Amino acid sequence: GWLDRRRSLGDQPHDDAEHLDPGIPRDGGNPNGDVVVELDRVSIRHGTTTLLSDLSWTVRRGERWAIVCRNGSGKTTLISLLCGDHPQAFSQRVSLFGTRRGSGESIWDVKRRVGLVSPEWHLYFSEPLTVRQPIASGFTETLVAPAMTDEQQAAVNAIAGELNMEAWLDRPFRQVSSGEQRMTLIARSLVKQPELILWDEPIQCMDERSI
Repeated sequence: GWLDRRRSLGDQPHDDAEHLDPGIPRDGGNPNGDVVVELDRVSIRHGTTTLLSDLSWTVRRGERWAIVCRNGSGKTTLISLLCGDHPQAFSQRVSLFGTRRGSGESIWDVKRRVGLVSPEWHLYFSEPLTVRQPIASGFTETLVAPAMTDEQQAAVNAIAGELNMEAWLDRPFRQVSSGEQRMTLIARSLVKQPELILWDEPIQCMDERSI
């Protein structure tokens, strides 16, 4: 599989104030790698619901993690903390690439180093774009495809080739299958060769042949 390190982080029913299990080994299996992500006793609450409870987690360069738990357990909340979108990140001990969130970096400083796939992303590309253009938008982390340099064009072609997407690279994005749209978003997350890749349900809508 794409992820070769799996760890279940909780499996409580949704109506039981779910939270991710903080019992993750802090060495992460690669003690000599640079620290990319560090969460120190992070707790996130919305009203009376606890989504993350006293979660400490270290991810080092070169590691691959899979978080496996039920819907509503806090996976998406965790990813939003890491990619810079969650407002409570600034009041928690969350560090990315050795820098504590809220210490002066902008959200774009974070996003340029992160590649993201999330379940709702395909809905955002509503303009008449070819598959090539959403992939290219990964360079700027916007919904608008940039005017690509020759180097960026080559990078799009290369990632499309690796993922066997050449046959539909120039087809309209809204007209390819749901699985092909999801593969497009995966290519988008990889095209700039980011330091951290965050995939939230990346193979949703994809059949076994596509995976």
